[in-house]
Amino acid sequence: MPVRHAPHVVSPASVREHTSRDEKKESHLPPFLPSQIRAKRVLAVRHAPTASPGLCVGNGEVPCAISEQDAAGRILASVAEYSFTCVWTSPVERCRGPAALIAQSLRVPLRIDDRLNEISLGEWQLRSWASIEASEPERYQSWLESWLTRAPPGGELPGELLRRVGEWWNDLPTGAHLLVAHAGVIRALRVLVDGKSWIKAMTVTVPHLQGESFEQLID
Repeated sequence: MPVRHAPHVVSPASVREHTSRDEKKESHLPPFLPSQIRAKRVLAVRHAPTASPGLCVGNGEVPCAISEQDAAGRILASVAEYSFTCVWTSPVERCRGPAALIAQSLRVPLRIDDRLNEISLGEWQLRSWASIEASEPERYQSWLESWLTRAPPGGELPGELLRRVGEWWNDLPTGAHLLVAHAGVIRALRVLVDGKSWIKAMTVTVPHLQGESFEQLID
């Protein structure tokens, strides 16, 4: 997502709901490992776009640009080639609503887990980015420049997000799982499972309603 006044800087402004034109796109739907191989398999699909342009969202509740029925239908169509043992989601409605419909359609359990929440942006959540920059320019600029080590007031660091997503991953049983996810959680999985740096994970876009697979062989 674009960084105001500094579009070339990689920063947590990437969690905003609009994608930078300069972000590199990748293929996000490679096949899973063969089912006979013992492994954890997660297909993570980002929720629908939110109807909140210019808003600092974090893990706050905001409406989506399409209905949860439409979002669920589009996700189901994109994952038709897969079989899943369950559907995972955060408690936030933009993920939970479509996930519940998908689980019902696939006739698999729905698992709601707080550890899958988007990164918290603390006191900035549900305020406009413009108002944050105008009222707290020094703190805002400091965050843009040092986002790995400085959180918004009352918010989380990327390392804290990684820790809770890692706990969820470690507890995950083998098999194929569908995750209706936030962009921050998918980026955390890139770091955790794929071994990417946070800079790389933040640079590559996370398209809405498209899948990205994560797998780990189990000895």
